[in-house]
Amino acid sequence: YMTYFGTNAVPSIFILRKNKLLARLNSTNDIQILISLIESTLHLNQTNNVTIEYEDRIGPVTTIFEPSFDYALLFSWLFVGLFIYYYAEKYNLLTIIRQRFSHEN
Repeated sequence: YMTYFGTNAVPSIFILRKNKLLARLNSTNDIQILISLIESTLHLNQTNNVTIEYEDRIGPVTTIFEPSFDYALLFSWLFVGLFIYYYAEKYNLLTIIRQRFSHEN
């Protein structure tokens, strides 16, 4: 949705209905802006005062970087390598390239 609705590398909140964009919020620093967006778009009213505690800003996602090995990247490179090797063997691309370079010299 990020490139489809024209927003890249910005923390955004989208409100969608049947794959149609109803509202987009690019400023996620102020909770009052978010509340007013939800009230105006979804016609919901705020019932209680909203206070943000320190624990709310921590969130469920860990903020400490833990280095790990990227197995998906490894398998994708292996797949690309095997794909190139398969078609190089199937169409004898290496011998064709050697013949072309040997005729030029």
